[in-house]
Amino acid sequence: MKRILKIVFLACMLTAFVQTSFAQLVVNNTITVEDLVNNILLGNGVVASNITFNGMPGNTVSVQAGFFNSDNSNIPLPEGVILAAGNANFAVGPNNSGAGSDNSGFTSIDSDTDLEAVINGSVFGVASLEFEFTVNADSLKFDFVFASEEYNEYVCATVNDVFGFFLSGPGISGPFSNNSINIALIPNTDIPISINTVNNGNVGGNGQESNCNDLDPNWQANSVYFIDNENNNSPTGTQYDGFTTRLTAKAAVQCGETYRIKLAVADVSDGGWDSGVFLQAGSFAATGQVFVDVQPNLPGIDIEGTQYEGVVVAGCFSTLIELARPIDALLGDISVSYGGTAIEGLDYELGENDTLFNFGPGVDTLFFNIQTLINENASDTIFLEIYVIYEICGGTDTATAIIPIIQPYSIFIETPPIVVTCPADSVVISAQGLNGLEPYFYDWGEFGFGAGVFVP
Repeated sequence: MKRILKIVFLACMLTAFVQTSFAQLVVNNTITVEDLVNNILLGNGVVASNITFNGMPGNTVSVQAGFFNSDNSNIPLPEGVILAAGNANFAVGPNNSGAGSDNSGFTSIDSDTDLEAVINGSVFGVASLEFEFTVNADSLKFDFVFASEEYNEYVCATVNDVFGFFLSGPGISGPFSNNSINIALIPNTDIPISINTVNNGNVGGNGQESNCNDLDPNWQANSVYFIDNENNNSPTGTQYDGFTTRLTAKAAVQCGETYRIKLAVADVSDGGWDSGVFLQAGSFAATGQVFVDVQPNLPGIDIEGTQYEGVVVAGCFSTLIELARPIDALLGDISVSYGGTAIEGLDYELGENDTLFNFGPGVDTLFFNIQTLINENASDTIFLEIYVIYEICGGTDTATAIIPIIQPYSIFIETPPIVVTCPADSVVISAQGLNGLEPYFYDWGEFGFGAGVFVP
């Protein structure tokens, strides 16, 4: 099992039915909620059971729950599961209605004690997906976007559509049913996300500022988490008038224990002006993946050319390695070993402390450098493998990253024929560099005694 352990390489370089639609959000709400959870929502390290939707069994199909793909829309998640306080197809754009809703195809559920406790009001059109799950890690997270047709008219109004992610289980004690807590929160706060806490920062035509102040005195600062979609007639614009940026719900859990979560959204005070929540595919995970990103590290120089992507070049500066643990994870010492076809001392060299690292209290990112070397006997491409070994859930796990190391590209200089007929004549001399790493810098010798070209 891989843990959410991020490894980023910054290196210099010389180197299941989906309907297609042009430039629109795609929604398919003909899939069972069991398939939505197991085959779309869940990521690594999580096993789900006892899946229900609005109290119905996992083989239920509801128009309020479906798969979405946003490749051709402005929702800031690629694909996943949508839950809607209405028919999920309403989300498909463009934004050609300022007060829309679609209550077709389902029987409305008009009560939910947890959602009602969040907003202290009555709810309608509830979409509530619940399941139990076990997790083989000490943290849980998933990415989401909340969207609503109530933006922007009802900002700071009493009609404040609501959603929540209610988590219960060992070590958790909260005010909601089953002693659950709500983890659908504004980043770095304990304030629930809603129309009146995350918006464009302006009181709507039907609102009063006090309604927002009562929930969060700093509500206007939360506009950094909001995307205004009102009057967006582009085919890429969803029907909802506004939505949040990509946000992350997270919680500490206990290894191997069973938890329960309720993912729910509803209209408030009436059954119109729909809202929805988008959950990113594969992000409901107790573990993550190793992210490898190779980027140029030449100050002030923009690297061009696809042949330089994803590699480092032998002898070209040093390769910066970043080790980042998940937020709130309890990792301490980690060890790093090296392998692959690259040979230490010939193809790269390490510092004295490049095999054992410690995440101290409050430290979530560590850095070190690996210097690549030019090995004239090496093949065109060799590979350095890095193995990060850490303890998790009473055992150990290993995250692996592979770095291709290429030999420097040969550089060719082309100049046109130059003919000067008289000593007093002048001529423009130009040169073109080929291969290697752009941009090139040229330094011409004086009085015809020589010329040189310098490259990074």
